[in-house]
Amino acid sequence: MKFLTGLFVLVCLAAMLPDAYGQAAVVVNGQSVPLDHYYRRIEQSPVEPVTAFITPVAKQAGLAVLNNLIKETMLLQLAEKEGVSPTEQQISERFAALEEILKQQLVDLKTLLSGAGVSEAEFRESLKPEIAQTNIFSKYIIIPEVSIKTAYRNYTTDLPEDQRRLSPYYLPEAVFLQAVIAETREKAEEARQRLLNGTPFPEVVKQYSVDPRSRERGGDVGWLSRPDTVRTAIPGIPPEIYQKAFATKTDEISEPFESGGRWVLLKVRESKEARFLPFETAKPMMRDRLLIISAAADPQIRALLERARSEATVEVKIPAYRGQVEITIPVVSSRLAGF
Repeated sequence: MKFLTGLFVLVCLAAMLPDAYGQAAVVVNGQSVPLDHYYRRIEQSPVEPVTAFITPVAKQAGLAVLNNLIKETMLLQLAEKEGVSPTEQQISERFAALEEILKQQLVDLKTLLSGAGVSEAEFRESLKPEIAQTNIFSKYIIIPEVSIKTAYRNYTTDLPEDQRRLSPYYLPEAVFLQAVIAETREKAEEARQRLLNGTPFPEVVKQYSVDPRSRERGGDVGWLSRPDTVRTAIPGIPPEIYQKAFATKTDEISEPFESGGRWVLLKVRESKEARFLPFETAKPMMRDRLLIISAAADPQIRALLERARSEATVEVKIPAYRGQVEITIPVVSSRLAGF
């Protein structure tokens, strides 16, 4: 649905844009932001419709992307002016930090990017504005190590038991599942008996599973985290799968149960207890979070950002958005900090 919505947005936006594809979408302080960059950002950031009419949705999405590109360009320009432009080392460090955070959450960053159709080079480039922001803030603010450790404890071990799952650093219980999806209960029972007799899981899956993707993966479903009031279940995975998965012990094979008109066997190959991100993994996140909070209250940084806003010259090249762009203080969300 999101992909189709993004496609509709692109089609509608095509009617609003200048004829020459190589033109600029906007010029910020004399620096052009290429139109193909704008198109690519729209493609990577499809939105669900908020009205029944496509054109207003396209305009809302396009304007939001344009405003973000303006802020990002202003931040990169300000970082250069302040002598703190992002370096390749910083980009690599931030990429590695995000990779480790997602790894702790049982997600592979490169697989995630591949599924979203985003190259690693594109993603690394997209990290520059938030690194520029961090560099600007860090030039004027120092976050002591003791403050990071204290904040980490406040968000983790010092939280009351009933509030821990609200922490951005909380990792819920998770299981790595394997599944056999059989046509009938009898076939599922046969498959279970073969597994109990020691037949390798991929071999049993190949013989009994009616799901092509399951057979391709040797029955591996992957990691599944226990949902709660903060972290919702994955859309498309029935409740009975979650119920059975977290009622099955490691290395156990569940009894056959019905789901979606098929008969399913689950095996928990590995499990992880609920936990927090380790301090060393969470440290870059916490530092960015404290930096953003401190910067919001720092008069010198606020004056610097306000001056960048008031002195900016922005020339919108997309006819539909001329006169609609509002130049705001250039601050972007930080993926590392979770904002």
